[in-house]
Amino acid sequence: MADVRPVVHSVDQPFDWSDFTRAISCRRGTVFWTAAIVVALTSLIVMRLPSLFTSSAVVMLDQQKNNVADSSSVLSTLPNDAASVQNQIQILTSRDLAGKVVDRLGLDRDAEFNPSLAGPGLKGALLASLGFAPPPAANGRDAAIDALRKKVDASALGLSTSISVGFTAKDPVKAAKIANAVVDTYVAGQIETKSMATKKAAAWMNARIDQLSRQLEEEEIAVENYKNEHNLVDSGQAASLIEQQMATIGTQMVTAQSDLAEKQAVYERAEALMRSGRPADLTQVVSSELMVKLRTQEADLVKEEADYATRYGANHPKMVAVKTQKRDLENKIALEASRITGAMASDVAVARAHLGSLQTSMKRTGKQSNGDNLARVTLNALTAKAASTRQMYESFVSKLRGIQDQDAIQSSESRIISHAAPSAQLSSPHRALFIAASLPFGLLLGILLALIGERFATAKSRRPAGALPPSPPPSFTPPVYAPTVPVESAMPPVWAELPAVGTVHAADAVLDAPFSPYAAAISTLAQKLAAGSRVVALTSFEPDFGRSVTALGLARASTRHGLSCVLIETGMPSLLPQLGLNGSPAGFAEVLSGTVGLTNAMVKDPRSAVYLMPAGRPVDLRLPLARNRLLELLSYFRKTGVFTLIDAGPGCLDTGLLQPPFCDAAALVVRTGGAPPRLNGALSGISGLIVTR
Repeated sequence: MADVRPVVHSVDQPFDWSDFTRAISCRRGTVFWTAAIVVALTSLIVMRLPSLFTSSAVVMLDQQKNNVADSSSVLSTLPNDAASVQNQIQILTSRDLAGKVVDRLGLDRDAEFNPSLAGPGLKGALLASLGFAPPPAANGRDAAIDALRKKVDASALGLSTSISVGFTAKDPVKAAKIANAVVDTYVAGQIETKSMATKKAAAWMNARIDQLSRQLEEEEIAVENYKNEHNLVDSGQAASLIEQQMATIGTQMVTAQSDLAEKQAVYERAEALMRSGRPADLTQVVSSELMVKLRTQEADLVKEEADYATRYGANHPKMVAVKTQKRDLENKIALEASRITGAMASDVAVARAHLGSLQTSMKRTGKQSNGDNLARVTLNALTAKAASTRQMYESFVSKLRGIQDQDAIQSSESRIISHAAPSAQLSSPHRALFIAASLPFGLLLGILLALIGERFATAKSRRPAGALPPSPPPSFTPPVYAPTVPVESAMPPVWAELPAVGTVHAADAVLDAPFSPYAAAISTLAQKLAAGSRVVALTSFEPDFGRSVTALGLARASTRHGLSCVLIETGMPSLLPQLGLNGSPAGFAEVLSGTVGLTNAMVKDPRSAVYLMPAGRPVDLRLPLARNRLLELLSYFRKTGVFTLIDAGPGCLDTGLLQPPFCDAAALVVRTGGAPPRLNGALSGISGLIVTR
């Protein structure tokens, strides 16, 4: 029998890995038998589980449509995005579809899906033996639907629009039959949904068409009645009869106004000539046949008068007779001119009367047109309403013709691309997997029981007679760096041991390789320093570039912990050229002298959120003004919560800068084997050592 003696272990000593291994070794029998019992029980259980087979059918959301059927489709096409595929999966696993499959295959009469057909079972027999009434049996159809839904699995195949529908049953033939029935019912349901939607739409459209037909008839009758009531007649052209009549009268009025103006001008000219005594200059007078004859006779009398005047003299009877004829002739000419002028006045009056008649007709026609236009506003509204109703009626008739007889050519939005076949491979339970998994579980349970037994063992049984308690572990003693600090000097504690650094790229490890030993040591040191101090100075015995790189690494590590950090350089060499930054003409010395503002004296680290303040020109920190300004600067950083690192050169060792109230802590960066020959109390104010190997 295995040795089950408890492990020798003191209650004051921590429980380590060696204690754990000794406890498991001593109680290995518990671990073994626990694992064996777990594996045996698991094997017994999985062997009694029924064998199940899964068959799968694949249905695809089809993009190929029947152009004849879908040209007037009532329902829109099914989209193929991921959400639509998930919607179809919900339909495939819905209760309604499961109910159709149960009714189709008569699964409510199958004992595998209707537990009430298999008797009360173990649970019912146990309740009956205890005197409890068995729970009421569920409806056979509802129970079959619930059992069917639990065994149906529908899932999308990758990024395609195909859906795999699997069904698990004890009989592989039954599993394939039910899987095929599910996808067949799903496809048939899509066609049935389309057919029902088409019939419902056709019935509604028939009722709507009848309503629109009656409405259109009433509106067209209203249009004709309104035309008859208001005597509205269209000429068949673009304009109505009234508008055509007004256009004709307008044309005549323009002609009449022109004719009146012309006759008025001629008449006024004739009157002017009559008043001036020159009626013969009138064109109408000159062109008159009578006036031509009178003028001819007048010319003859003038000729005779001239002849008689030379032949007989002025008082001769013939001369007197000629003059008398001449006066009569002039009177006739004047009378004819007056008559012509009167005719002109008559023509003017007639033209004016004609224009007035046209204007009267225009006014009457205008009034009639206004009434006609007002009536046509209502007529146009009635006509537009009737036209709109007719358009709706024709549109509905066209759509109804398009969806009639769609049942014969309805197509499904999905098609079955792979029917389920009986599977010869067992889908569950995975007996070998369960048995294999029970072994590590049994081992873990055995280990847990062994540890519990060890924990509750008595103190007497845990320590054999005469056994001595183990000695406490030796305390850690920090290494002494004899080459760096003489033995007779007071040795500050070692804060960190770091690899030697030569370039500024060593500080990049804090950002590029945060899990490296160097970065981990820097990060741990920065976290400890920031937790207890706000202003920390780093110094060395000689101008050492490794000190500046270490300060930059601490600054970058502090920003990774969410702190705001400023790195102040008090001497050379500067980090700016190594970081690829141009040397700033202003820096720490100018800030202390007050010639430059704080913002203009700082440069941002290109790889982190650290702000650097270069040294600038040399400054003597022993001067009272510089020391006061430095205290103000560091107080400002403390108040604003900025973690401040000071890269202090060897010249700061004897200035008091490394001690309060300036710095909260100061570290001396030393290298093994590189100690100066003489210290002379230089370690005063140093809080710890950072050793580079």
